[in-house]
Amino acid sequence: YSLQGLALMPVILAAVLGSRSSPAVALLNARWPVLIGWLSYSLYLWHPAVFEFGKYLTGMQVPGLLLGWVLAFAAAWLSYTWIEKPMLAIRSRFGSERRPGSAAEATTPAASNFPQAAAPPDAAIEKPANVEKEPRVTTVASHQDRILPALPIAHVDGWPLHLANATDSLATLTEAAKRGDGFLFAPLNLDLLVKLRTDKVFGTAMNKATYVIADGWPIAVLGRRDDPRIERTTGADLIYPLSDACARNGLSVYLFGTSPEVLEKVAGELTSRCPGLRIAGKESPQLGFDPRSPLADAAIERIKASGARICFLALGAPKQEVLAARALDQGAKTGFVCVGAGLDFIAGTQVRAPAFMRDNGMEWLWRLITNPRRLAARYAQCAALLAEIVLVEPGRRWLTRRA
Repeated sequence: YSLQGLALMPVILAAVLGSRSSPAVALLNARWPVLIGWLSYSLYLWHPAVFEFGKYLTGMQVPGLLLGWVLAFAAAWLSYTWIEKPMLAIRSRFGSERRPGSAAEATTPAASNFPQAAAPPDAAIEKPANVEKEPRVTTVASHQDRILPALPIAHVDGWPLHLANATDSLATLTEAAKRGDGFLFAPLNLDLLVKLRTDKVFGTAMNKATYVIADGWPIAVLGRRDDPRIERTTGADLIYPLSDACARNGLSVYLFGTSPEVLEKVAGELTSRCPGLRIAGKESPQLGFDPRSPLADAAIERIKASGARICFLALGAPKQEVLAARALDQGAKTGFVCVGAGLDFIAGTQVRAPAFMRDNGMEWLWRLITNPRRLAARYAQCAALLAEIVLVEPGRRWLTRRA
């Protein structure tokens, strides 16, 4: 059973954490897998006896197994119909925490016959029909020349998410850059949640973020509880489209972070891919750069003086977020987009996970395989935090309500 579970884990993770259109989600939401899912426990209970009965009736191994499968499904159906469904109805009436008439209750086996598609672990896998298809531009308010954070659309572990996906992010950031707004566009993933629980300086910077997006499949899945449109979006995914938008609107960009060699390659690549793009400046800070030092303040002044509307920060968390928040405190009218290793991906100094792994929520596995010594302990902390968010905290809230 352990080996079976490990073998199925990639499929399960791809289904739970993958995109709505991923093959794993489509396969497991098909009618027959759903039907087998509802009958699976009854099949597990009945199949040994009915297989032996099939072989007894036929007196032959192969025909007996074939007849056994037919009998097993029939027995499982009867068991489900006459035992499981009535018991689930009793549980729903006397023991369930579901609110009467809720969507969760409506999708239980006791409440309906087999559905056309499985209700996924996260109810937001299937996009509602009334969700708008056009990009949503999120506007923000200003107070005393300071751009305030946008209104959140979801929360994960107490931290807000402001933008749902790459389309909304691109539209919103482009409009903000055209207006000349200073903003901080920051990612949120499990690794950052771990840091945020202990790093107060990082927490202060993230509280000043104008736009926070789900950079990680677990964050996206958890965020869909509040807004079904939320998808995994990374700063690295926005470098090319945002640079192209800047080129088309006559806006310049600034590159800050990583190494001088990387910045040279990235500047050449961006200007080649995005005709008309102007690189207002590029700067690689020295090793051990402190985002709260006088050197950081001098760099902020250079960015402000360059007139760049967008600055791609490639310092890694939490340095890039702290520097961006400090720049906004000093009145910068530049939009700071935290991209982590995004510039290194473009330059080819780091290799990103293949597209099929990124699309199915498996990029973390690629990183772990390529750098196990550095990431094993970190991902163990992330897994523990995810278990706390998904299992422990709901249990704690349930006990509080009971008390």
